[in-house]
Amino acid sequence: MADSTDNCFIEIIHNPPEEILPEWIECYIIENLDPKYCGPLARDLNAILPLRISTQTNDVQSTSSSCIVKEHDTTILFPNTEHLKRIRRRPATDEEVRSRKIEDEYPTKQDSKESTGVACDIHPTKKAKINSKKKKQTSYSLDILVGSVSAVDDHLCSKESTSSLSLTTILERYNLSTSTSSFIRKSLPGRPAHTKDELNQWNTSVWPTLFYEEKTVQYKEEQLALTIEEVEMMKKGLDEALKDALAAQQQCKAWREKDTKSNNDILPTLSGVVVLNPQNGVVVSKASDERHLQAIISEEDTLEEKKSTDQSAAVMCSQWTCFPEETNPLCTSVLLAIQGVSRQERHIALGAGMESEEFKRGQVRIL
Repeated sequence: MADSTDNCFIEIIHNPPEEILPEWIECYIIENLDPKYCGPLARDLNAILPLRISTQTNDVQSTSSSCIVKEHDTTILFPNTEHLKRIRRRPATDEEVRSRKIEDEYPTKQDSKESTGVACDIHPTKKAKINSKKKKQTSYSLDILVGSVSAVDDHLCSKESTSSLSLTTILERYNLSTSTSSFIRKSLPGRPAHTKDELNQWNTSVWPTLFYEEKTVQYKEEQLALTIEEVEMMKKGLDEALKDALAAQQQCKAWREKDTKSNNDILPTLSGVVVLNPQNGVVVSKASDERHLQAIISEEDTLEEKKSTDQSAAVMCSQWTCFPEETNPLCTSVLLAIQGVSRQERHIALGAGMESEEFKRGQVRIL
């Protein structure tokens, strides 16, 4: 019988409809940014072009695919950038390394001012030489994400002339502008990564993104996967349910043989149902056992049943005065198995006393 349950499990997974997110979105970034400008510039950009919009205000709504900003009774739809990081660190290109060597050999007037405090183009101080050596050893570059193309263009068109804190004025603080060659347009991921492999690929070659492993399909499937012990317990439960179904058929057949008033020779279809303890797999209740306990038995038949050594289902059913399923149309194998659990709980609670906590709670642990 154990072999009959080897291929009987079909896993049905509910897949809710997913929003169609764009694979890529167009964004503006600034390449090869001076490291000392990264922190201050990122804070300034967060003030005017935040990547993660707060949903606590009434004029901003955020969805998984887009950010809706309501302003002056108009709705502006921007791509969602919540999964993108503001700053990227990447290996420096050969051209960037060569330009840094040239800057180290021929420091500009601005660099000399920053290192010495005075304008000096020819004789840099010892501190300036140390800073130049550090720059020369730097083999990476920093890029910063300004925002999506639609959000930045909208800001440049609508807010540059009305707001004192504009993108143009912020970039001017760091000797940058939207017309420089380092201010470029780039395609970035339009959705969070689905797997760790995809995340590693994007972080290496495209742009660093935030990764929510708990929301990925792979993680959810791994959490729902059954262990070997759980599969074996399910097989055992099916085997016991099959045995209970056979016992139910024997009970019904024995009752029909005794019931001479019934003209229906067709046996009803009775299901086998058992309740297992999920912790140890012990059978707690069987529908056939509860069916026998709920049947009405005459006093004479009860005495004969106690004297009888044969306690098979056929002998027990032959002494019934009614069949539970025929007497009560709401009686089903599932309800009988559940009532069997309730019966055991009542016996245990009564054994502990009506004043006990087990009796007051109405539920006790059945081993």
